[in-house]
Amino acid sequence: MMGTIAGQFDKLAAVYERNRLSGSYKAQADYAIAELGESEEGLVLDVGCGTGRLLRKAVGSRPIIAAVCVSSLHYFSDPPAAVRKIYECLSPGAKFILVDRAKGGSMLTQLWGFLHEHIIKDHVRFYSSSELLDIVKNAGFREVRVVTKIRKLFWKGKCFTSLALISAQK
Repeated sequence: MMGTIAGQFDKLAAVYERNRLSGSYKAQADYAIAELGESEEGLVLDVGCGTGRLLRKAVGSRPIIAAVCVSSLHYFSDPPAAVRKIYECLSPGAKFILVDRAKGGSMLTQLWGFLHEHIIKDHVRFYSSSELLDIVKNAGFREVRVVTKIRKLFWKGKCFTSLALISAQK
């Protein structure tokens, strides 16, 4: 047993932004921030960034005007349910930005998907850009679109990167 989710994040927190992949994660976040743009007053929900403790303490009754989910959806045990929950948490008109691996553009991601499904046997699942779009649309979001697809060799410490950045509105 790997322990609690909170315990796993606490253990990784000290090295997470200094490991060899941190440049890739920071660049993905920068893409999300650029797409998010300037916004009015309100909270921005960073989904998949930790244990959820900050959200539970900070939100209260304040409106959530945007949510970003960067490089974490494939780790969720039920991504469609998670995106539906994100939709429910957002204020009307709020923006949702999703950045995640796109398996259709990467043989390496497809291999990782195979390993997770058949060897590691956990719940990690990678989706194609069109599958990611469907998950977001089926959650109720509108104006759902792929803003950009990123396919690069040896990018920011990763051997191969294939990402989709999706933007949507509640």
